[in-house]
Amino acid sequence: MTQSEEWSVVSNENDIIVSTRYTEDNPIKEVKIYATIHANADQILASLCDVSLYKNWVYRCKSSFKIEEIGDEEFIYYSETELPGLFSNRDLVLHSKQFQDDETGLIYSVSKCVPEVYDEVEDNVRIKKFKSEWKIKPINPNLSEIEYIVSMNPGGYLPAWLVNLGVSSGPLKTMQNFKHLLEE
Repeated sequence: MTQSEEWSVVSNENDIIVSTRYTEDNPIKEVKIYATIHANADQILASLCDVSLYKNWVYRCKSSFKIEEIGDEEFIYYSETELPGLFSNRDLVLHSKQFQDDETGLIYSVSKCVPEVYDEVEDNVRIKKFKSEWKIKPINPNLSEIEYIVSMNPGGYLPAWLVNLGVSSGPLKTMQNFKHLLEE
């Protein structure tokens, strides 16, 4: 594969659209989720920055905590994902930065792996390839559109074909939980 494929819609329900595609540098599909949420952009951003509460809405999140505050809108955090059955839990360390585009008014939250920043945890598999981008578009004081794109490789012994069978389910459940949290 020499370039990224076009996005293919795999789910469209309850104001949440999930699309996937292959990229040239990863055998695991990239996922894009578009959602309309009845919440203002500041509430959404505050929830994205409150790492300690990820276990309440991020699918299969066992624990998460900030390692370092770099500034008001930038931090490094750790997160552990609990996997079922015989699979080892996965963990990752991310550098997250939030900012607003002054021209468009769009708010971004971008996270990238920095696995070397925190010691590996025994019995967990450290994810070393992960990036995500949340794009928040305020529509009115009580309505926002979100585009969330995530690309990762869970590492360890998980065949790409197996991961790709369920690659969109975790991000979809995360967005459903996030939407429910914000709209309640």
